[in-house]
Amino acid sequence: MINDILMRDDDQMVICGMALIIDLKGVTANHLMHFEMDLLRKVAILNQDASPLRMQGIHLLHPPPGAQTALNIFNGLLSEKNQHKRHVPFILHLGDDRAQFFMLVY
Repeated sequence: MINDILMRDDDQMVICGMALIIDLKGVTANHLMHFEMDLLRKVAILNQDASPLRMQGIHLLHPPPGAQTALNIFNGLLSEKNQHKRHVPFILHLGDDRAQFFMLVY
């Protein structure tokens, strides 16, 4: 719904694309196991086939230990073209006392 409003009102978003920043603080691997494969498949189809917006990247804050496994499963649902666009995940340490991490997904 937010994407619909931004797509209608913000030309820069349509031209440049969008990046998602998702904070997973407090999410455990058990939460990730509750996702159904059908839902993940529908999200993959929406992002690569149905949405007119270009996905620039997905940045995860505070990823739980099972996040890499879930991302590998999700990557298998993407088309071959989008699988090649995906970068190898890496972690950047921001250097503050709270030890926050970004994990680059796309």
